Amino acid sequence: MGLAQVAGIVEQHSGHMTVSSGVGRGTTFSVYLLPASGQASAQTEGAPPKQLLAHGQTILLVEDDPDVVDTIKALLEYLLYRVITVANGREALTIYREHQPDIALVLSDMVMSDMDGEALFQVLKAQAPDLKMVPMSGYPLREKGAELLGQGVEAWLEKPITLKQLSHVVSKALSKK
Repeated sequence: MGLAQVAGIVEQHSGHMTVSSGVGRGTTFSVYLLPASGQASAQTEGAPPKQLLAHGQTILLVEDDPDVVDTIKALLEYLLYRVITVANGREALTIYREHQPDIALVLSDMVMSDMDGEALFQVLKAQAPDLKMVPMSGYPLREKGAELLGQGVEAWLEKPITLKQLSHVVSKALSKK
């Protein structure tokens, strides 16, 4: 069963999911559902606070790993975002030009073969000075992260990404004027 389908079923039952992943550890998906009686005593620990849920904004997700795309897309859709996915920077440029008025945020991998996340940011920022972008990387960004923040990226995410991290970073980036 596809992860997006699982996320949809869990959401229909007023539940939520978390994802934990690491090299050499594998990936763990945790599903949290209300008690069988239907009575929830309090908000389930780890559930995204309601104020961090989206208002239907569209996010362009740029990622070349199909498994990562599926996971992050499912998490974003769980948070009520609309998601457009592309597999590389060149494709992202085309889709961004076609859908620029609708795209509220670009969430992009940093390491891609045809055009890395930094180059994508530079080209998009030149076309759209108000661009909101959050790069993602499985490698620590260190000085590069600080440099990108100085150039105007909203934040960055280190993989593996949790639902809580994704929710907070994306919500904060979108709330900036």
